[in-house]
Amino acid sequence: MQGYNEMLNLNKPFALGEVGPQNTNGQFDYTRWLTAIQSIFPRVAYFLAWNDGWSPIRNKNAYAFLNDERVINRNKINLGHGTSTEIETTPSKGKILYSFSNGIGEWKGANVVGGPWQSNEFMFQGMDSLKADIQLMANARYALFTQDKSTFQLNGYKKMIAEAHVASWGFNNYGEISAKLYIKAGSYWK
Repeated sequence: MQGYNEMLNLNKPFALGEVGPQNTNGQFDYTRWLTAIQSIFPRVAYFLAWNDGWSPIRNKNAYAFLNDERVINRNKINLGHGTSTEIETTPSKGKILYSFSNGIGEWKGANVVGGPWQSNEFMFQGMDSLKADIQLMANARYALFTQDKSTFQLNGYKKMIAEAHVASWGFNNYGEISAKLYIKAGSYWK
């Protein structure tokens, strides 16, 4: 596919429209698309399959394709309006110190392959989050940070929580990831 790198340079999510087999003989294995997108086009946000004779249901492995964990189904989409079937496991009390609902401000990423971007994929109390693409590797470190001078008043707070999510697909670190939260108070990091 030509133009993939140009699309990446836009730093925006993008899709492949109208993908499918070259003919309608019913022999195309749609699970090949999942493998190709993950290995060759990993930054594609989604794609639309052709219909009629080119559709997954009229070709091989439609069930495996449509039920793969990398394919999002309607019950997995959280629009932030209480329509998700997922259970909220994060405590809902507390004060949100930074919301990305109005953009990402001065936030930057280190050792990321894309982003950071404002995202509504993982919302907390109706607030957007910060998202970045990384290439998971053994012993690698990644950072999302801001050097924006803030006016947060943290006096009296004993605990601060940051929530992080990792996409379920492409996770090759034996299911383990750790994160640290650092805050600079004056000239000291805590």
